[in-house]
Amino acid sequence: TGQEYSSRGLEASLSYRPVQSTQLMVNYTYLDPKWDELIIAGSYGGADTDYSGNIPQGVPKHIVYAEFSHVFSEYLKTSLSYEWYGDYFVDLANNVETGQYDLLNLSATWFPTSKQNLALDLSVTNLLGEDYFFYFAGSRSAATNASPGVPRQLRLSAKVMF
Repeated sequence: TGQEYSSRGLEASLSYRPVQSTQLMVNYTYLDPKWDELIIAGSYGGADTDYSGNIPQGVPKHIVYAEFSHVFSEYLKTSLSYEWYGDYFVDLANNVETGQYDLLNLSATWFPTSKQNLALDLSVTNLLGEDYFFYFAGSRSAATNASPGVPRQLRLSAKVMF
């Protein structure tokens, strides 16, 4: 945008391992971003609008991530993760706040050799097919638009380490 903002926040993470092969991790993030200076030039000779001090559009204040992983053997590892994103401001003036969504993801990684230099990963993102939207608006008078989030995806990837 060519304009500046600053962000501060807090991130807390907790990891629990009931047995060596199983782990539960929970991460919480609180964000407090603010535009240091955001001045939009007026159109057709109108006055400039100063949004300095407002929260940037599309940035949720609260984010939660949780992951449960289990290693079945030296050849197979699985994980189930949950992501939650809180409401965020849609407009520059910070008049409209909405957009909260959550996602569930599943992954299985297979190591065909005990050296673990080759890994095949099968992942399903947005496992439950959650419909979610990224909202945005140009001004207080503009209609709010919605851009759909990523639908369920099935991914197969290979990683070779040498």
